[in-house]
Amino acid sequence: MQTFQAKRMALRMPVCFPLRCQLANNKELGGKTINLSTGGLSLRTNSPIITKEHLSLELQVPDIPSPLRISGEVAWSQFHYDTSKAEDTLFRAGIKFLTAEKSYRGLLLDCL
Repeated sequence: MQTFQAKRMALRMPVCFPLRCQLANNKELGGKTINLSTGGLSLRTNSPIITKEHLSLELQVPDIPSPLRISGEVAWSQFHYDTSKAEDTLFRAGIKFLTAEKSYRGLLLDCL
């Protein structure tokens, strides 16, 4: 039996970049990356995200003046922990990139 890590197509590296997501219902939310590869990323946010939902991402990568805009699909989502303040509640999600221009892939590889 293969482990989950063995099934991944690309190596993921730990990173912490600010990001913004626009969900299909036009709701916007902020968060931070946990890890990143050329095929996707995992993130943490204060808002739940539904599995299979399509979204638009804006990644603010250090040393790149404009945010990278990439569309993606939520591959998995989980509640991570709760606190007494709702704004501190934390969710995690894995996002599969649906479109990442070749030029973006090069920039992402440089970050890794």
